[in-house]
Amino acid sequence: MEGEFKYTKITSDGTVVNTDDNLTLSEMQQFVGGYIEYVRNIICNEDGRRLKLPVNKIYPQFLGNIIIQNRFDTDD
Repeated sequence: MEGEFKYTKITSDGTVVNTDDNLTLSEMQQFVGGYIEYVRNIICNEDGRRLKLPVNKIYPQFLGNIIIQNRFDTDD
């Protein structure tokens, strides 16, 4: 069984963008504004509190921009 990932990028102000593009580590770091941390399937900035990033309007338990990583199984 193989899978592919699709991503939902959510900015701290609540803007949502879905993408089918594979994101590189560098692209993820750029979007969240620093080192990434995985919390289950959510990618966030691991230093969000120290950097005093704003509360994410859609996911208030996170600070700053986040990326949701969704896995879709592709059975052939």
